[in-house]
Parts: sequence; C-alpha cells; structure tokens
Amino acid sequence: MWYRAKKWAIVLSAAVVLASAGEGRGQFVFKTIPSAQQMNPVNPYYLVAPGLSQQQYLYNIQQYAKVAQQIPPWLYGYNPYPPVVVQPYVPPYPYPTPYPTPYPYPPLYNGSNPYQPTTLNPYSQSSLSNPYLSTPGYSSAINPYLPYMNPYGGFLFGEADVMRAYGSLLNSNEQARLLREQYYQSKIDTAKKKFDFEMYVKANTPTFAQEQAKIAKNTLKRIQENSNPAEIASGKSQNFLLQDLAKFPKRDVNLDVPLDETVLKHLNVTKTFGNLGVLRDGKIDWPAGVLAVLNEQELKMFDMRAQVILDQAGKGKIEVNLLAEQRKEVEKIRDRLFKKMNEIPTAQYMDGKRFLADLDDANTAVEKGDVPAVIQFRKEIADQKLKNIHDLAKYMIDKGLKFAPAVAGDEAAYQALHAALVALDVTVNAQLAKE
Repeated sequence: MWYRAKKWAIVLSAAVVLASAGEGRGQFVFKTIPSAQQMNPVNPYYLVAPGLSQQQYLYNIQQYAKVAQQIPPWLYGYNPYPPVVVQPYVPPYPYPTPYPTPYPYPPLYNGSNPYQPTTLNPYSQSSLSNPYLSTPGYSSAINPYLPYMNPYGGFLFGEADVMRAYGSLLNSNEQARLLREQYYQSKIDTAKKKFDFEMYVKANTPTFAQEQAKIAKNTLKRIQENSNPAEIASGKSQNFLLQDLAKFPKRDVNLDVPLDETVLKHLNVTKTFGNLGVLRDGKIDWPAGVLAVLNEQELKMFDMRAQVILDQAGKGKIEVNLLAEQRKEVEKIRDRLFKKMNEIPTAQYMDGKRFLADLDDANTAVEKGDVPAVIQFRKEIADQKLKNIHDLAKYMIDKGLKFAPAVAGDEAAYQALHAALVALDVTVNAQLAKE
C-alpha cells in the first residue's frame, strides 16, 4: 500500500515539474487517465432475448400489468366473498371433561384458529419448497426472475434445431424412398402372383371340347342306364347310341344279339326330320277315332292317293298338286274329328289326333325325299340282311340314317331296339378301355 502511494506521489511531482516548465514555452494541456466506465461503457441496447431489447421487455411487462389489473380475481378461481365463520365459543385449554352445562356442544375447531392457514408458505424453506428456487424438490425448475441466459446460447440452440430438422427431413426422405421401393416390389409380387394364378386357372380349367366330352360321357351313361320311355319312343336314345358307336366304325365286337323280323318291321328310319311311319307299308292302318268320321269311299280314295304318292316318291318324282290335295284332306279329317269330340270316347279322339299328326310327318318325309331310303331299308329287312344288332347299327351308320319316332304300335319294338343298342355300345366301350 505504501509502495503504491509513493509511486503515485512521484508521478504527480513529475507532472507538476513538467507543467511548470511548460509555462515558459506555452500553454500545457493536462490529459486525464480514462476511467473504467469510459473504457467499458454500458450498452444502452442490451438485448434481454434474441430480438427483444430491455426497453421493449419492460414495456411489455408494463402493458401486461395494466391488462392483468382489469381481470377480476374470480376468473382465476378465487372467491372474493368467502363466508365468514364465527367461532361461538372456544373453551379454555385443557378442555373440561365432561363439558359443563353452559357448554351444550364441543368446540367446533378444537381450539384452533379457523383462519389460520393450514398449508405451509410455498416460498419458505420447508417440505413444500419454493418452485422458483433450486431445491431438491424442484431441481428441474428455472427461476424466471434470474438474469436471461447468454443470447448466443439461444442462437446456437436455434442452429441446433435447424440441423436437427434438416436431419429429420433427410431421414424422412430416405424412409419415403424405402416405402416407395417396397411399394414397387409389392406391385411386382402382386403381378407375379396374379400371373401365376391366371396360369393355374387356365391349366386347370377344362376347355370347351373337354366340357363337351364330359357332358357327352355323362349323357351316354344316363342313356345307357336311365333312358325314359319318351326318349326311347322318340328315337332320341337310339340315335345317341348310334353316334357313340360311329366313333368306332372298323371295330369288330364279339356280340351277336339277334333282332326278330317283327321288331325290324316296326322301326322307322329317316335321313331328314320326317317320319314315314304310317305310310311305310303302303297301306294305312286307320284308328277307330278317324274311322268314326270317314265313310268307306273316302277311306279308299285316301288309300289310293297315298299309294300313288309313295310310288312316285320311290322313283324320285313328287307330284306337288297331289301332295297338296293330300294335306287338304288331312285338314278336313281333323276338322270333322274336332266337331265330333263330344260324341266319341276320349281315348279314340286322342288316338285320332296323334294319327293325323303322324300323317303330317309322313307327308313331310315324302316332300323331303325320305321315301327311297325307307324303301331300301324295308328291302334289306325282307332280304334278311339285317340279322342282328351289329348289322343294323353298321347299316344305319354307313347309310347316314337315323331312327324316326315310333308311331302307334311301335313302342315295344323301340324298347327292344334300345336294349340291344345299349348292350352293343357297352361292349364296344369296354373293349376300348382294355386297350
């Protein structure tokens, strides 16, 4: 301390001497040493927070206080008008036991002051510590009244947030690329599975030919085992069996099922859709229902006309006018039969209607040119060239003939024909399966 005082005294003495010496030459200017405040002036633009000056901060607090004064306390949950609780009497301590007569009821508050707050001062050093102090209970809290942190720290925090956000953006972009790539892979997998499924369906779906073959196989089995009488009488079952046998034209079978000549004579064949059944023998077998509406002369005329038509058709000549006259006669007979519907038995009336329908089919067969084929078929039967079912089936297939529907009296022959054709077809298919 003494050293410093001595040092300053020497400095001052030197200054005085220099000042005295300078008076002779001219005016001397004494320069003072700048103070610490001059060296470090106070920053009038001190920032409390980045972008917030101290003056602006104080102004904001002032305006907030003005607004807060206008807010009533009840908005904060405080009751400005609490009820007044008056203690009627507090007995002296210790309390008398039992209570004397003047005291009809025990003290309400056990001698404690009802207006004494039961909670501790939140700002006292107690178990309920001041949340604004750095205490163990509130170690993570920050005192808002402490000086603001270094403004450069906020700038660094902002930079860190920007870098973190940029990193999150890059991460999100990469994840989006991964998801997009997974989408493309899933799309390719879906297309592959779809293609495999379509190929599987195509490989296991039967073609139209296979479907038709399956239907034909099931139909053949049903025709062989469960043909109904209508299918047999119409010739449908027999024609279906002929189609199946036509698949093996050169196959010889060891099956000899003879057919009686009476069965063969009741068979009707055709190349088209006609049925010469009622005219196949050249002589018409009239039913009782038609005989009831025609006289003997009319019957003879109709038979003669039918015989002429058959003779001409057998030679390949068809008299159109004669065939038209024949059709008109059939319509006349139908009208007469209808008018006498109530005079003849029902069965005879139905037989007559069926016979007239067969006459229409016979005229159609004549018009379509079936007469030569029928005549040749009848000749083969007469020459006994069709001895069994194998010969009959071969003849029908070679000539391209089909069985026409049965007429009245042919039902039994068609049943026998169906049984024989079933036996032949089953034998042929069994031999094929063995091979």
